[in-house]
Amino acid sequence: MNYTYKSFGIAVSLITALMLILLGCEGCEKTKKPTPPDPTAGTTLLVCNYAGGAGNLTLIDLSNGFVRQRAAGLGNVPNDIVRRGNRFYVINSWSNDMNVFDLSAMNVVTQVDTVDIGRTGNRSPQFATLAETGEIYISNFNDNTVTVYNPTDNRIVAFIPVGPKPQDILAVGSKVYVANCNFNADSMKYGPGSISVISTTTNRVIYELPAGSVPPVNPRFFALDQSNKLHIVCGGGATYFAGDKPGEIWKYSTLADTLEQVINIGGTPGDITINRYGFAYVAAGGWQIDNAQYGVVYRYNAATGQILNGPQNPIRTSLGAIRVLAAPTGAVYVACYDADKVEKIEGDRITYSELVGDDPGPMAIMPR
Repeated sequence: MNYTYKSFGIAVSLITALMLILLGCEGCEKTKKPTPPDPTAGTTLLVCNYAGGAGNLTLIDLSNGFVRQRAAGLGNVPNDIVRRGNRFYVINSWSNDMNVFDLSAMNVVTQVDTVDIGRTGNRSPQFATLAETGEIYISNFNDNTVTVYNPTDNRIVAFIPVGPKPQDILAVGSKVYVANCNFNADSMKYGPGSISVISTTTNRVIYELPAGSVPPVNPRFFALDQSNKLHIVCGGGATYFAGDKPGEIWKYSTLADTLEQVINIGGTPGDITINRYGFAYVAAGGWQIDNAQYGVVYRYNAATGQILNGPQNPIRTSLGAIRVLAAPTGAVYVACYDADKVEKIEGDRITYSELVGDDPGPMAIMPR
């Protein structure tokens, strides 16, 4: 499933103030603590714009706010972005390929390559993750596989069979987790979902979750918290289609791969990110086609599961909150697809809003 046209109602983002503390006393020399380094210095926010299909890239320099539109052309329906050093990789679902770019210290983007991920088989690559081995793992929605790409050798080394209709993918240590949503395009329904767990040593599925329990409904997005607990967004339908089951967050231990908690977030949750303070933010739509007045982001405590902003009191953004990304400062960026904006959330407030390209979606933060 690809976040493509607004007509389908698709779904389918800094600065924390730093206090300088002056220490002193009457009659003695006053001293000043060193100013902490600016965490935004030399960092760039990359925003992939769907732009009706033929994508393009917007750059936002987080140190000075400079915006560069159309910094590079992308493939058809850019659905994810992953970085490795000063290089970043954009996964294009409809053109079945991956753009490879370098980013210089002066914010100059240079295209290095375009890698065929499966044009002949129309694999529809969706999401990507960088494993500790240095290889990139890419989920392929149409043929139920994961591509393993070696960026050093610039070659595809494996196609790994996984569960039906894989979406998000996340590397944790020597394992790669794959969310299989099991969507049936004919019935427009979801079958029992699962999580395939791949060993990066053997490039094989070692088991599937859950084992011996009720399967999740439509698992789609992942985030990892500070305790290495995996948060899986389930239910609520995909962003295009209303779900029969309210949204849930399934929280797994990545050590034992056991389910620890189900958080009944409700609504139709989508992309998820967890910031440095341990708060999870979930993009939850708010679409023009539904005559919504604003976009919607949920927030909860990742450690306890306490819901701080849910369907009844969401964080209000511009229309079409489709992707979220936590920055090193703890702020969270949200891509507002219908409004063509990226916004910054600090706590539960919008503190920045910027027009980018048409239909923004995947984002990444790159050091320079």
